[in-house]
Amino acid sequence: MSIVFDLLATQSLDNNVHGGGEYGKTVFKCLLDNMSSKHITAFYDRNLPIDEILLKKAKDYGVDLIGIANKSDIQNIINSKKDSTFYSALPYQYHNIDFHNMKVVITVHGLRAIEIASDWYEYKYAEGFSDLMKWISKSVFKNLYVGWRTSQFRKLLNIRVKHLQIIVPTQHTKYSILTKFPDLNVSKITVLYSPETSVGREISPDPSVLTKYGLLERGFILLVSGNRWVKNAYRGLMALEELMDKFDIGKQVLVVGGAPQRMPKIWHRKFSFLPYVTQKELVAFYKSAFCLLYPTLNEGFGYPPLEAMRHGTPVICSSITSTTEVLGDAPMYFSPYSHSEIENRVLCLVNNDQLWKIKSEQGLERYTLVASQQKKMLNILCKMIAK
Repeated sequence: MSIVFDLLATQSLDNNVHGGGEYGKTVFKCLLDNMSSKHITAFYDRNLPIDEILLKKAKDYGVDLIGIANKSDIQNIINSKKDSTFYSALPYQYHNIDFHNMKVVITVHGLRAIEIASDWYEYKYAEGFSDLMKWISKSVFKNLYVGWRTSQFRKLLNIRVKHLQIIVPTQHTKYSILTKFPDLNVSKITVLYSPETSVGREISPDPSVLTKYGLLERGFILLVSGNRWVKNAYRGLMALEELMDKFDIGKQVLVVGGAPQRMPKIWHRKFSFLPYVTQKELVAFYKSAFCLLYPTLNEGFGYPPLEAMRHGTPVICSSITSTTEVLGDAPMYFSPYSHSEIENRVLCLVNNDQLWKIKSEQGLERYTLVASQQKKMLNILCKMIAK
C-alpha cells in the first residue's frame, strides 16, 4: 500500500511559518525517515513557494512529487491511487473530494471557525475594505456564518471512505467535535499532541539578534502573531499601555509578526513592531524575552508558549480552549478579555524575582514533559498513516 501526502498544508503565499504548516512538515519528515519501505506520492501547489529542504529530502527518498494547479488535479491523483492511504495536516478543503473508499487520516487542529467566528476588535486588524466587510458580515450574520462553517465540518467528518481516522491535538478539540457533532463515532477520533517542530528541535538562535534590534537580555516582553486577530495582540497591548502609564516596569515591548492595522499612534513610541522574522531570530526572541505574553482567544494546541518555556522564559497566557490542558500550571493565566487581569499578571511577575524563577523552572519542566509525549505521539501518528 502507498501513501498520498498533502504538502499544500506546508505552503503559504509568502512562505511564512504557521503551526499547521510546520506540523505537516514534521509528519512528512517522520514518514520519510522511518517508513522508507512505503511508496509516497506527495502533491503541492506549483504556484506557491515550497520549503527547499523539504523538496530535497523528498527527492532523496524517491518521493513521487506532483505539482498541481487546482482541486481537479488532486481528484485525478486520488483516482489513480485508490488503494492508498491519504493524509492531510490541513484537510478542510477536502469535504467534496471522492476518495473511492480509501483509508483517510486527517488532522483537525480545532473548531476555531465555529468556536469563535469573530471578535469585537477584529476590525482593528483589517487590512482593507474586504476585510472590514468580512468582519461586518460575520458579526451581523453570525448564526448563518457559524451554520455554514458547521456544515463544512460535518461534510469533512462524514466523508465516505473505507476508514477515516481523525487526529486531534487535545482532549479539548476531541470533545469540542463531539459536542458539535454528537452522531460522530468516537472511535474515529484519536488524541495525539501536535509534534515538536523544527523551530523547537533544530533551529539555533541568532546570537546577534538583540544587538540588531536594540534589545536587552530579559529586557523585553514578547508578543507574537501581532497581525492575527485571534491571537488578540490588540487587547494585550492596550493592557500593557495602561500598565505602563501607571508604573515604570523597566521593560520594552516587542511584537513579532506584524501589528494590528488600527492603533493609537502613541503606541508606536512605546512598542516595537517587527514583521515576520527568520526562524533563528524568532528562537532568539523566545530565548531572551523577560516573558511571553500570549493573550490568544482560541488555541488548537499552543506552540509559542511551549517554545518560550523550552528556553526558561516565563509565560503569561490566556486560560482558554486547550492552553491549560497543554501547558499545565506552568504559566500565569488570565482572561483574554480582561485588561486588568493582564496588568495584574505582568506587574506581579515584574516585581517578584522569585516568582519569575519559579515560573521559569516550571515552564522548562512542563516543556520537557510535553516534548517527550510529542515524540512518542509523532511515531504513533506515522505508524497509523503507514499501517
